[in-house]
Amino acid sequence: MLTEAELQKKWENLTFTDDFIFSRVMHDENICRQVVELILGVRIGKIRYLSAQDEHKTDPDSMRIIMDVFLRDENRIINVEVQTGHKKELPKRSRYYQSVADVSTTATGTKYRDLPENILIFICTFDPFNRNFPRYTF
Repeated sequence: MLTEAELQKKWENLTFTDDFIFSRVMHDENICRQVVELILGVRIGKIRYLSAQDEHKTDPDSMRIIMDVFLRDENRIINVEVQTGHKKELPKRSRYYQSVADVSTTATGTKYRDLPENILIFICTFDPFNRNFPRYTF
């Protein structure tokens, strides 16, 4: 069991990229909007749905994902993830996350042309492609 001083020190060392802090901060709609708009460089509409640490699966036997912050506005779905460990499979992970987001938010019978824009943001504490860019866009 940690002492109060140890807990205080641990609390003081938490940053925006800590899972708990990120979820709590980004669950505030105004802060979330500002962060997403700053990263994307565009205005987003009224947030209709905002969740943190949401588990998504396409079926019982599929691989599950936990979306750090998942939101919708009138025209798009946006998933914001924090990545603190350098994982080489980030491009395929992003593909999977976007496909699960599409499947979990699309009603049966929806026309492909009616699919909303699907944006996935990875906030990384490292340079995922080692090219010294502050931002990558695909």
